[in-house]
Amino acid sequence: GGNLATPNQSIDSPCATFTLDEVIVHRGGLYGLATITPKEGAVLMPEDFSPEDAWGYDVHGAGSQPEQAPEGAPSYLEKAAESGAALAEVHLRVEAVGVDGGEALPVDGGYSIIPQQDGTLRVIFEIEDGFAVEEGERYTLVMRAVENRLDASGELLADGSTKLDWSVTIAPTPMEQ
Repeated sequence: GGNLATPNQSIDSPCATFTLDEVIVHRGGLYGLATITPKEGAVLMPEDFSPEDAWGYDVHGAGSQPEQAPEGAPSYLEKAAESGAALAEVHLRVEAVGVDGGEALPVDGGYSIIPQQDGTLRVIFEIEDGFAVEEGERYTLVMRAVENRLDASGELLADGSTKLDWSVTIAPTPMEQ
């Protein structure tokens, strides 16, 4: 059960496009999927990953089970260096949720960022019980997209941070059974 919205709305940082793909509202919880897509000339790394981790593999098991990268798989640093790309650590958070035009109240949620073989990152988030979101027709998600650009040794560039505040209002409809 639950209600589904597919906003397919995006915001751009210098190295990435953050897209909110779908949100399910079910029993006071919000569950969402988003995609972070690298722009041309950029390599994206999930936060909490190391620049030495294998590119494109869920080596920390954010999705469920850790993936074993094959021998010789390039690291994030190597992947960026081989094409002269910028390397950026990125994440997306839902900071607050408003219902039916009411004040957006801070929420706490669980997040996973899962690297994909095509260089995109899949974001899964859940905001659930304990911070129950009240029932409504429209929900405004107040999100923050963050990009931290790294140098060739994997250190944060002094002027390399971009933080974008982004709101998307959704009107979920009942899911087909």
